[in-house]
Amino acid sequence: KLSQTLDLSMYDLAQSYAYSDCPSDIPLLSLVGNGIVVECGKDIEWAKILGFEIV
Repeated sequence: KLSQTLDLSMYDLAQSYAYSDCPSDIPLLSLVGNGIVVECGKDIEWAKILGFEIV
């Protein structure tokens, strides 16, 4: 959906960051070079399995 809203070719996604605490944001976290999951007491096992940085 994000790619339908924005012209992503204008951005250097490999150098971009995305932060989330929700597995529904996996597509966004995977789109950028630096997908970071914020640990806030929720189950984030999915982030560990997918290898995202966790803060």
